[in-house]
Amino acid sequence: MGENQSLILETLSDMIVQYQGNWLDSRLAQMDGKFVGIISASIPKKNSGKLQDELESFADEREIVMLVTINGFHQKDSTPIVSLKISAEDRRGIVLDLANILRDQHLIVREFNTHMIRDSQNQSRIFSSQLVLELPEPKKSTLIDAIQALGKDFLVDIERFKID
Repeated sequence: MGENQSLILETLSDMIVQYQGNWLDSRLAQMDGKFVGIISASIPKKNSGKLQDELESFADEREIVMLVTINGFHQKDSTPIVSLKISAEDRRGIVLDLANILRDQHLIVREFNTHMIRDSQNQSRIFSSQLVLELPEPKKSTLIDAIQALGKDFLVDIERFKID
């Protein structure tokens, strides 16, 4: 999104309030020297076009890459939400392997975060990821088995939680 996090955050939140909107959900982070993120807000339909124009103008003036879409409110279903933590010795293709498993099981991914951790004792790198998934109970053991089948070093920790 850009470099000046506090200015971007302040401006976006001010715009949403100006158009009688409410900030609902966001994922914002510093990544590779840039501030990136996704924001979900509820905006009265009568104001959505004006807000979209203003957001696009803000982005153009500051040479910020921003994709703006205005969607209606979607009803959340009752599928359980789980947090899944996965770690393994790093190797090429881990994200692709995980993506294939998620696709094969038709799971909805709400978040997918990855990190690389250096293991100073073994001079190796550890791949670490945290996923937030919509995971029906009957698919839970199948998912864990599929991930652990990727290798003996794959550790999986799963926790169910509720998002309002």
